[in-house]
Amino acid sequence: MKKLLALFLFMTFSFSCVAQQAQVKLEKNGDNVKVFLGGELFTEYIQGDQKSYLYPVIGPTGTNMTRNFPMKDTVEEERKDHPWHTSVYFTHGAVNGKDFWNARTDDQKACRILLDEIKTVENVSPDRGRIVVTHKWVYKNDLYMTDTTELHFSGDAEKRIIDYKVTLHASNGDVKLGDTKEGCMAVRMHYKLRVKDMGAKVVNSEGIKGKKVWGKKAKWISYYNEIDGQQQGITMMDNPENFRYPTPWHARDYGLCAANAFGLKYFTGNKKNTGDITLKSGESLSFSYRLVFHKGDPKTAKVETIFKDWTGK
Repeated sequence: MKKLLALFLFMTFSFSCVAQQAQVKLEKNGDNVKVFLGGELFTEYIQGDQKSYLYPVIGPTGTNMTRNFPMKDTVEEERKDHPWHTSVYFTHGAVNGKDFWNARTDDQKACRILLDEIKTVENVSPDRGRIVVTHKWVYKNDLYMTDTTELHFSGDAEKRIIDYKVTLHASNGDVKLGDTKEGCMAVRMHYKLRVKDMGAKVVNSEGIKGKKVWGKKAKWISYYNEIDGQQQGITMMDNPENFRYPTPWHARDYGLCAANAFGLKYFTGNKKNTGDITLKSGESLSFSYRLVFHKGDPKTAKVETIFKDWTGK
């Protein structure tokens, strides 16, 4: 009986330790904001030359779960392609006909998402931090639109979470958001999460696996593999309140995953099935996503439960 009681107390203590939320601390440094969980760096909001992004993103095992390049060129196994894939970011490749996603040409490099104001850096609670910033989407000297970006950070011993909400504002006339595969809420992952050549696996909420996930609609999508001796992964979730939920996914086998509600003719192959929309002057459109950096595969990480807890669905 004493052994059973001891085992029960041990399991209860172990479970409470695992489930305990880590304390969050935010540290503003100029135009950047560092996010700490349990006294350790989780991520940093950085205003880059062309857009803002989050880098690094340290998972619950202490591994940076996103690609270092182009921020750092220190990992031999990383591919040096697509230098505009800056860890975790939001952008779009067709805004009034201009490409804010790529940065190959001078014209593309003239498209920039610039920090306007850091409005809020606060702890909503001891275990949840919040950043609110505004951006200007400009082409050369012309303002195309603005956005309000709200980021929430939380985590525990098993997972770390970023809730990422972007509201696009047609604040300077009509804005056409065009049909393109190049968008929108994106993460370029650790090289071990490449399906193509590193043995990683990818599955979506509908049970579709491998390369077939590209362009398919799903509530969430998960990449996972053994990294630094432990099974771990990244899951991105679409919110039911989002435009065209469940979203199609620009989910590649080389380590890029992006939620993109606009690329319909690209994803379906039907040129008549255009994803273009126009925000009339003064209108806004919001998107909310959850990124979970977790131990284990989607089943052991209880991804579906996390999704239901987040959405209430």
